[in-house]
Amino acid sequence: MSQNCKSDLWTARRAKSLVAAVLGFLWPGWGHFYVGYPVRGLLLIGSVALAPFFFDLARLALGPGPWILRLNYIESTTRLLFCAIGALGPMRLARNPSNRLRPSGLTTILIMLIYTALSGLLHDFLWWNRKSLERHSPVPRSFLMRGSDMEPSVNYCDEYLANVWSKHPVHREIVAFQPDPDYRGEQEQKVARVAGLPGDTVQIHNGKMTRNGSNVDEPWRLKVRYPDNGPDLPPTTVPAGHYLCVQDQRFPMYATPYWELVPKERLLGQVVLISNSVDYERVGLDPARPEAVR
Repeated sequence: MSQNCKSDLWTARRAKSLVAAVLGFLWPGWGHFYVGYPVRGLLLIGSVALAPFFFDLARLALGPGPWILRLNYIESTTRLLFCAIGALGPMRLARNPSNRLRPSGLTTILIMLIYTALSGLLHDFLWWNRKSLERHSPVPRSFLMRGSDMEPSVNYCDEYLANVWSKHPVHREIVAFQPDPDYRGEQEQKVARVAGLPGDTVQIHNGKMTRNGSNVDEPWRLKVRYPDNGPDLPPTTVPAGHYLCVQDQRFPMYATPYWELVPKERLLGQVVLISNSVDYERVGLDPARPEAVR
């Protein structure tokens, strides 16, 4: 082979390796598709997709505590590691290709287009069926708080971990649930505190809660941002298969009430900890405990 041919081959390989590295860094797994290793690409894509679920399982197993913040650092490092593997792996393969047969460039592009189309269809399926999938999720889920209904226990833009295996809440626990089908707000998941179990009779008058005739202590209400009591809750008996959920913030100016009778089938799980927050000191706190109120 002449010197010019070797030089042209080296230039082509280097260009291909750079393209593969960029693709692999931005979308781990795509670089492997580009250089003709679709199986390795699929394995990397699967690892990237499953990693958040494993970290949520680890958070649930560890429970509330300062180690959740360290686990978040490990998760961020793992994401960077996936990006590095996605970039360096196909770059090395492109510069030192093996002698076995590889798909042509056209075949590789076709595979990537098919993968993109299937990913889009899967995304649309998950989006349109997200409410049913949330109710039947087999693993713990992290959600983003999009309201101020539970401040300062769960603040706006806090990420909280919901234990989908805990759907038999007790008094004072904070739960995540799907809103009523007629709800037109921006929150796809709502968060509130359990005030009444099936058979309980709950009343709120002048900001004071009573349950079955006994006063209920609410220490988290001492530090709410808006201490107004809001409208009274008349004596309400919780029917079977329902839970009375009450917000910590009871805004008198809101058109929607601060309480809701939630059917059990709309429960997503108990909120066990704050998994991420703008205020890093809140990460790892159990929001149901008074010490989480800051």
